[in-house]
Amino acid sequence: VVLAAIISSVTAATLGYDVGVMADAIVFIGNDMQLNSGQTQIIVGSLNFIAAFGTLIAGSTADRFGRKPTVAVCCVMYVVGSVVMAIAPEF
Repeated sequence: VVLAAIISSVTAATLGYDVGVMADAIVFIGNDMQLNSGQTQIIVGSLNFIAAFGTLIAGSTADRFGRKPTVAVCCVMYVVGSVVMAIAPEF
């Protein structure tokens, strides 16, 4: 139970960090992409919708293929996405 509480706390902290980063980045996203306020808010808010969609898929995927393979695929997707962002020539 203690381990589950620790993992839940870390997950909540990382979500808060993501929200904080997006709150700071919203100014640059709007300026760089020449978006109005509504368009910028839709782009930033889409993070939550994409996360919710991923959660819906992850449950059934874990039921079908198992928890460990599902987590492994998510980790690979995270690393690939990080590498793509790191080598991107522009914002």
